[in-house]
Amino acid sequence: MFSQLTIVGAGRIGTMFAKLSTVSRLQVSLLKRGDTSILPTGPILVCTRNDDLEGVLSWIPADRISDLIFVQNGMLQTWLERHQVEHCTQALLYVAVSSVGDEPIDGGRSVVTGHHAESLVWMMNQLGLRCTSISRTDFMVEMLEKLLWNCVFGLLSEAFGLSVGKVVEEHRSVVEVLTGELLTIACDELSIDQSDIHKQALVDRLCAYSLSIPNYQGKVKEWPWRNGWFVERQVVKNSVHQQYLEKVGL
Repeated sequence: MFSQLTIVGAGRIGTMFAKLSTVSRLQVSLLKRGDTSILPTGPILVCTRNDDLEGVLSWIPADRISDLIFVQNGMLQTWLERHQVEHCTQALLYVAVSSVGDEPIDGGRSVVTGHHAESLVWMMNQLGLRCTSISRTDFMVEMLEKLLWNCVFGLLSEAFGLSVGKVVEEHRSVVEVLTGELLTIACDELSIDQSDIHKQALVDRLCAYSLSIPNYQGKVKEWPWRNGWFVERQVVKNSVHQQYLEKVGL
């Protein structure tokens, strides 16, 4: 087991992991934006926004690349492959933290894959959160599902001015239509056979997660990595996705 951890990014998620210094014997170094301190041995947990990843990667020594753990949401795979870091550990965190320092709400579905997968599982457990190590193939399916949740519930939560739990309760039919629409685009782009995906079961899981964090207020963000990724590939005009984007001024 490792004894030192570096966290890059002092936002909601980075600060949450920094609590490991008080609940375990782990030595934690929390680096804020622009900080390029010497890195101790052990995993390097990258908790920055997606748009800051280029800057982070620019100062990580080549011999430490394999220690990186990416926990960003959205369609990250293309970026990872372009920078030849797709072999690094990746995680999808089903954890809601409303603001820096708040207690996390566990959605119970966090997953991780890669070299440091078991280390992240241990860290999550130390914080009282659940996480499962899975294969990279299974992770790709999970990544698509999390992308859909972020894009569907982020957009509808902002459009209706409701928490994600209320979106499920009051607008589930819209959730189903929008999920199906974006699922088709993603499957076409990623060469996934849509017949292998049980759409109703998928919608049920997305809604169940929202109901596990019912008061969370979603919104459209990380545009190039989420809803914007779909817009670039969307060929159907006057789609449901487009209608609700226009409703929130996008």
